Amino acid sequence: MIYTAITGLIIGAVINLYLKKSNYYTYDKAIDVFMAPITCAILLLILYKQFGFSKIMLIYSVQLSVSIPIVMIDLKTKTIPKVLLLLCFILGIIFLLLVRHINVVSGISGFIAAGGILLILSLLTKGGLGAGDVAFFAIMGLTLGIDKIVSALIAAAFLSGIFGVAALLINKENIKNRIPFTPFILLSIFMSFIS
Repeated sequence: MIYTAITGLIIGAVINLYLKKSNYYTYDKAIDVFMAPITCAILLLILYKQFGFSKIMLIYSVQLSVSIPIVMIDLKTKTIPKVLLLLCFILGIIFLLLVRHINVVSGISGFIAAGGILLILSLLTKGGLGAGDVAFFAIMGLTLGIDKIVSALIAAAFLSGIFGVAALLINKENIKNRIPFTPFILLSIFMSFIS
């Protein structure tokens, strides 16, 4: 278990190196430096506790390791780098076709369902939901499959709705500020991983 925590801290440090070298992210506060390592260590420990050292734990750990910088960058810049989305997509395809942790039809259905539903929502909200959010959720459908991605979609909508209402009640003058959806996507994806 200690090795899992250390691995999480190392992955978080690698994420920090990527973020530092990218043009997408700047560290405004000292706490920013610790966010990725601590988050990775905690999430990997939870995955290890749930699955042990297994194929599914490794798949979920790799996808989370790519997803965490996506969320951090989106929170800071309200953009999602295409290179990270492409990496998530390639990993999702590799896991789906070679590792076969879920049925291929379920993975492809999850990709289409998540992407289709969020694309419709994005069009209905006139860009209120960004293309990066749509792509990120669709790509996670490859890893989760149709059953879990639909549950994750409902959870993400519920969590973001609660946060949005709370934000409006606390800070009424900033109603027009965009709340990034990726933290809710990642949280709901992680909840689906361990359910």
